[in-house]
Amino acid sequence: MSMASSRIPLEVTIKEALPEQFKDKLIFTQLHDDMLIFTCHSAKIMTQFRFFQDEVIDSLNRTLSPRRIKTIKIKIRPNNLSTPRSKIEVKRTLSKKNAQILLEEAEHTEDSKLKDILITLAKHSC
Repeated sequence: MSMASSRIPLEVTIKEALPEQFKDKLIFTQLHDDMLIFTCHSAKIMTQFRFFQDEVIDSLNRTLSPRRIKTIKIKIRPNNLSTPRSKIEVKRTLSKKNAQILLEEAEHTEDSKLKDILITLAKHSC
């Protein structure tokens, strides 16, 4: 409980040290030894943040004294992996020419199961 309650002010302090354009895009994940770990949804944001990284470290080191941060690590967790994808049903049809080829092959096939499958496929023509 004490770790959880101490994390909230730490999150607020870290978020305040971030430049405005990153406050909604970087999520504080962990402070481990002298490394601050963030998560974001794209490599583009991570690359842009690298230009401001030293300023953020300096600001946090002044605020979090005596604790020191030496590096910032950013993990990328794309949004599209966290949301389930809906299945899109695609109806496929065969051309009449392809259906005719399947029926001809079915006539020349001795295997009854394969013949049934070819005829079923041929029925999917437009």
